[in-house]
Amino acid sequence: MTSRGRTSLRSRRASVSLAARRTSGSVALIASVGFGARWRAPAAVGLVVLSLSCVGYFAFVAPPEAVERVTTAGGGTGRTDIWAVGWRMVEAEPFHGIGAGNFATSSIHYLFEPGLIRRSDFIVDTPKVAHNVYLEVLAELGIPGLLLFLGILSFCLLLMLRAAREFGRLGDRRMELIARAVIVATLATLAADFFASEQFSKQLWLLLALGPAMAAMARRAAEAPEGEPPEEEQAPPDAQPPGRLAPGPA
Repeated sequence: MTSRGRTSLRSRRASVSLAARRTSGSVALIASVGFGARWRAPAAVGLVVLSLSCVGYFAFVAPPEAVERVTTAGGGTGRTDIWAVGWRMVEAEPFHGIGAGNFATSSIHYLFEPGLIRRSDFIVDTPKVAHNVYLEVLAELGIPGLLLFLGILSFCLLLMLRAAREFGRLGDRRMELIARAVIVATLATLAADFFASEQFSKQLWLLLALGPAMAAMARRAAEAPEGEPPEEEQAPPDAQPPGRLAPGPA
């Protein structure tokens, strides 16, 4: 590949990366408007500012090449070709899938089928993953695997939302804000995963694990007697106030 070709490829990858970051940022702001409760107004202002800035950039600042790469589906990054091959896998094995972790190694077997593939080098020379977590799970684990994956995502998001509402009902503004921020971060991560295969990412699963954890915290806070702190915050009965010594023997 010539230096001009490598430069063009790096530029296209940067454009896709920028589009992914803007997509996740937009989803985060939209989620803030939807789940922000009393913080909806600042989130709505941020969403409008981001939207106007993106439109202004591509309308007045971005070069024609950048506009074409964002508005044209058949870009040169190879993602659309990889997705096309991935969908062939789904059509061939919709229920059983091709097996966990087999996307890159099995993609070459679905290359020579009807349909145009421009970047076959990402299938033959340097096999790539799907660069779409949902398509890769569907291709590897079939429809049951995707439904289970989506079920886990929905369950954890539901627990986050319940925790945020419970903290709001209890008047715990700090924990309510944290819970809603975790919802926004999780939705932004899931949006970015349309452009990446991050089903094994620690960041994703740590965010999802916060759902059951915060739900348990909210339940304990709701069950605690009014005005009584949680157990871990209570001082032991024989504890002395700080700075005071226990009286010695007479």
